[in-house]
Parts: sequence; structure tokens; C-alpha cells
Amino acid sequence: MSNNSSTFDSIDKLLVRALDGDSRQSFNALERKLGIPAETIRYRIKGMLDSGVISHFITIINIGKLGISVHKVLLKLHNVDESRIQRIIERLKSHKMVNWVARLDGVFDIAFTIWIQGLRELSDFVDELKSSNRSYISRLCFAVNIDVEFFTREYTAKHRRSGQEITKFEAPRHPAKIDKTDLLIMRQICMDVRAATAELARKVGVAPETVAARLRRLRDAQLLCVHIS
Repeated sequence: MSNNSSTFDSIDKLLVRALDGDSRQSFNALERKLGIPAETIRYRIKGMLDSGVISHFITIINIGKLGISVHKVLLKLHNVDESRIQRIIERLKSHKMVNWVARLDGVFDIAFTIWIQGLRELSDFVDELKSSNRSYISRLCFAVNIDVEFFTREYTAKHRRSGQEITKFEAPRHPAKIDKTDLLIMRQICMDVRAATAELARKVGVAPETVAARLRRLRDAQLLCVHIS
């Protein structure tokens, strides 16, 4: 981003589009792809992070391949003020099964998604939710995510979207075979998408070559993809 933090120019747009397709690309890889000096790229990315144009980098995991399904939940509340709604939201944010939470304006007051591995987990979650908010929930609706597609931000550059630029996760069918090392690598890359391979290897306790090979295999199996937000 240029010195004027309000300016989002053509170079920034190219960088956002490139990072949105793969935010683990190194500065040198981006230089080769875009023809922009690596130091300029480093400076621009830092500027977009500092200004909030890019809030963070994220990893999208195809959780259906792990045998996990996604359920969207909508809550209509009553007998509540804004402070009570915020307390409910904070409780949801701290729950290990909740993936994201949104405050709504309209028919419903709160929306969130949960990741579950079976109907028993779903039943237990609903029982817990109703028990802790019995006086406040007037309506509760569920929707199961069967197929979810994530698109790159084509509005940032003059490109037409192609099917190859879509990231997708599906409802569970045939779970992929992964081991403890795969899970550890996926957990670490979810916490720090742009961490160097050597840093990931140190945290997981394996060789950098092992991490690089595992990441390639996980991507080839469409288990994970990395983007920006």
C-alpha cells in the first residue's frame, strides 16, 4: 500500500489476488509471478496488514474429508438486552465446536456454525445451548452445509473467475486417511499460514522435508487451501 493508507492501488490489487489464491507464497515466488521486487512486495503486504486492508491469513480445511459436517444455526432471542446478547455471543465464541459467530439485524439475532462428527454431538450441543439459554431463545433453526464454495476476490483485479480458482469443501462421504503428524501440521498452519516450513517443522517435531511433502500431499488431496481475509 502506498504511503497514503487510504490508497489501494493496482499493485495492492495484484498482491491481494495472488495471496488470495495462495497466501503461503514466498516473497520471491510472488516477485517471479508478478514482476514486482520482493522488497516492494514485503513493504506493501506489511502496509495492508498495518492498515487493516488484510486482517489475517486463513487456512480453509476441507473438513468433510475429515468426517466432519458443518451446521449453521440461527437464533431468535427474547427477554434480552444488548449486554445479554453479547454474553451469549462470547459464550459461543469460546465453545470448541463453534467455527464463527455473527450478530444479525432482522428476523434472527445471532448466526453461527458448528463442526460435528455425528448426530450425538449435535444433540448434546443443542441440549447444552438450550439449557444455558432457556429463558432467552424463542426460535432455533438449523441448516446443514452440503457443498460450500469459496471464491477468490476477482473484484480486486480485472480477471474473470475460472473454476480452478474455487475452493470447495463438501459434506462427509469418504474421510481421508491422515495421521497425527498431518493433524499437527494442519493445526499449526491454521494458527500461522505464512510460517516458514522450517518453523512448522520445529513446532511439529519433524524434518522440514517431511512438512513440505505433507503439505503437498494435503493440498493434492484437497484437504486444505490458504487464503486471506
